[in-house]
Amino acid sequence: MKRCFANYTYWPMSIEEKVRGSETDSTFNDQRGKLENALSPVAKHLPHPNIITCRIRPALAAIGLALQPISPVAASCFYGANSLCDWFDGMSARVNNQRTAEGERMDPFVDKVINASYLAYLAIMEAETLAFQIASGVAVAADAYGQSVGDRGPLIEQGKEYCRVTKNPHGCKIVEGGKVSSAMANLSGKVKMALQSVAILAMMLGGDNEAIEYASTVSLSIASVLGGIGIAQRMSVKKVLSESEK
Repeated sequence: MKRCFANYTYWPMSIEEKVRGSETDSTFNDQRGKLENALSPVAKHLPHPNIITCRIRPALAAIGLALQPISPVAASCFYGANSLCDWFDGMSARVNNQRTAEGERMDPFVDKVINASYLAYLAIMEAETLAFQIASGVAVAADAYGQSVGDRGPLIEQGKEYCRVTKNPHGCKIVEGGKVSSAMANLSGKVKMALQSVAILAMMLGGDNEAIEYASTVSLSIASVLGGIGIAQRMSVKKVLSESEK
């Protein structure tokens, strides 16, 4: 059964929920749907989600990384804007019925490339402890593996697809409402990315503080564990989808 809000229809992912055996994702999606319904007048004026994902977000992140040696505060603002746009692209896709298979693959791909770039910079240039460097390396390696499983395909091919979508963001086929894909990010993956983002922002603003670096290391470690859980969930979704197509 679909759940209808005033301005757009949100379809629960029944197959995915069945695989996970948890109501957490469903509750999260319900609350997100209500919030986006309230913001739908704003969402209708947002750019195409693929433009936000493949053009705007990387540009904001690149500016932020370039500014970090000069002004950590300004750099953090650009990184924060990039993170905010990570929600805007999904809201634009759902509210404006512009959800595409390419967008579902590119959104986590861009997430991981951006965070990997920041973590590499912080680990090499600003970290003072080996623990943070190891946690950053594990996080990047786990993300690289997680991005290559499910329906997302090899990283090289995803890079090529990113170039195609960046060049022609409107040329992607709209996905049918409610269709589940193991390429989609799940709640564990979203929490993982949030923890990574918090750790990155903390290190950008206060990396010379030992307590902040320790807290960031713990945050990255928890994020890596959640990443593993998210991978297992998406592989379960892929298995059930494969069986349902037989």
